[in-house]
Amino acid sequence: FPDTNWVVYRLNTAQSANTARQIAVNSVTVPDNFPQLGFKITCYVWKSDVLVEVVNFNTTTVSGTISGVGIVVDQQALVRNRVNTEFQVGFTTGHIVPSGGSIEIRFPTGFKPHANCQSISGAGSKLTSTTGRVACTATNSSWVLTNFVKLAASSTVQVYGLVDLPDTSGVTESLGIYTYTNQVDDLSVNGRKIDEVASGYTFTISTWDTLSLDTS
Repeated sequence: FPDTNWVVYRLNTAQSANTARQIAVNSVTVPDNFPQLGFKITCYVWKSDVLVEVVNFNTTTVSGTISGVGIVVDQQALVRNRVNTEFQVGFTTGHIVPSGGSIEIRFPTGFKPHANCQSISGAGSKLTSTTGRVACTATNSSWVLTNFVKLAASSTVQVYGLVDLPDTSGVTESLGIYTYTNQVDDLSVNGRKIDEVASGYTFTISTWDTLSLDTS
């Protein structure tokens, strides 16, 4: 009964107590927003219209991985305190991202991304919207993308925007990319994660300072 999320399995012969019985369900349709946390299945055992037992099962978690990460930035522009630095970040999703979900591109600590980054359709990005443009907000050190149509599994995403660089030099933390089934203020705490990549993409910020020229 898909409308009520019930699967009914009826036994035609008596079943002894405390005896395991393998029950096969041919297929179950899971929602588009199936998160890594999985979900709970409840089994109700009835005998002659009397409920005799309730058993709970937790599904195996999804191990979602974002692949094909590519970052385009002018290496000579990676100097401390530089503002309006152009970044292009590309990747491939692992699983479906629903239209009510979100994508977070989390820069290392000290980076300050500008809002209104853009999906680059000319570079093959499948991130599109039917109600204007894809929304891009800047929260802490992250770009958060919403207002897009459902992304199929293995979709290419290409995002372009401006970022102010930190005031310290050296090798940074890793850039992280995450997809979620929901849209909340604090995704790192309350986001229902689908796919992620959280390591392997660092930057080296030079000790050089940007010039502050007197325009006169």
